[in-house]
Amino acid sequence: MRKSSRRLRDIAFLDIGSTKVCCCLTREREENIEVLGLGHYGSAGVKAGQIVDIEAAQQTVLHALDTAEEEAGHTAQAFFVAVPGCALKTVLAEHTVSISQTVITEADIIRSLTESIPFDPQENLELLHAIPLSYAVDGLEGIEDPRGMIGKNLRVTAHFVAVSRSVLDAFRVVISRCHLDCAGFVAAPYAAGLALLEEEDLQLGVTVLDLGGHTSSFALFKGGVLVGMGAVPLGGTHITQDLAYGLSTSLANAERAKTLYGACWTSSGDERDLVLIPGSGDQQSVPLQQVQKSLLVRIIRPRTEEIMDHIRRQLSPFPIGFRRRLLLTGDASQLPGMRDLTSTYLDKHVSMGTFQKILYQGDLMPGYAVVLGAARYFTGQHRQFFSGRTAENAPEGWKGFWHWIRKNL
Repeated sequence: MRKSSRRLRDIAFLDIGSTKVCCCLTREREENIEVLGLGHYGSAGVKAGQIVDIEAAQQTVLHALDTAEEEAGHTAQAFFVAVPGCALKTVLAEHTVSISQTVITEADIIRSLTESIPFDPQENLELLHAIPLSYAVDGLEGIEDPRGMIGKNLRVTAHFVAVSRSVLDAFRVVISRCHLDCAGFVAAPYAAGLALLEEEDLQLGVTVLDLGGHTSSFALFKGGVLVGMGAVPLGGTHITQDLAYGLSTSLANAERAKTLYGACWTSSGDERDLVLIPGSGDQQSVPLQQVQKSLLVRIIRPRTEEIMDHIRRQLSPFPIGFRRRLLLTGDASQLPGMRDLTSTYLDKHVSMGTFQKILYQGDLMPGYAVVLGAARYFTGQHRQFFSGRTAENAPEGWKGFWHWIRKNL
């Protein structure tokens, strides 16, 4: 165990977003994750969760990594990468396998998850997660753990998450140009949930909504597992763009105005309160403009309502029991009034997510949920069924990861 903890410090966890890149180095401390170094840098070369400029993306990753390594006091050897929600494809499917040795083993479960992948081979997808949701042995439903049971047939219903190989290959190229190895991948909405949820939340059912820069993604958990996820290509950056257009100012000034004065709801006094915002053009010659705070709300609210409307449509196929409680996270979640607006539009009890079992001396902002959740995923969640001895039966996306684990740990 001590050796594993030491090796864990050699791994950096990476969230390459469209607005910022986050990197952290951690170690295990009993049941907690201790963050040794944390760094972030404004993103470049990334659009809608895909690498569009290798060189630019490499430089932003290196900047974030340098900050994290400097704080941690040591260097990393490999990256574990979170894949943005808008790049993911998910499907629920079931598959039945025959039990050759009568007693059901872990290998039988692995076989049921990997023998029939429910994606079209022509889509050229790589499987990230195959998460068992329920089991049935010889038609007997409601089995929680079939290992050790006796039967002839095992049916597994699972949640499969995949991503285009071209997306992952671009991430691998960026990481290799940073002279590091790629240890593996995790779905970003899944990771965000793991950073925020306690065991009770996982069991009873909760939705985690991550409001990012270019993308807003959600993940649904119940019965201790991930049961669904989705994303819409809208986020805080689109609010900033609306403000820049509506106020005739630059994106930098619009972002500052959103941070200092923006809100989703109009409050008393907003019609009277005036704020100063520079116009566009040469900042040395363009005078400041006085605008009512209520004008900012009138620009911001339509876009936030649009985001929530898209999220509501994607959530509608899921039973209401999965969606009654919601945790809000992500940079855009800090906008005043966002919690109330989310509660109104999605018709659920909304609270701000707080990090669970994560130790850090500095401040942890909501925008770190994905990268910190990736650390929690690596230290526990993925080891539920997959081990070195069954790696050869796993899809290609898992083989490289387990070969790395066996070599380094």
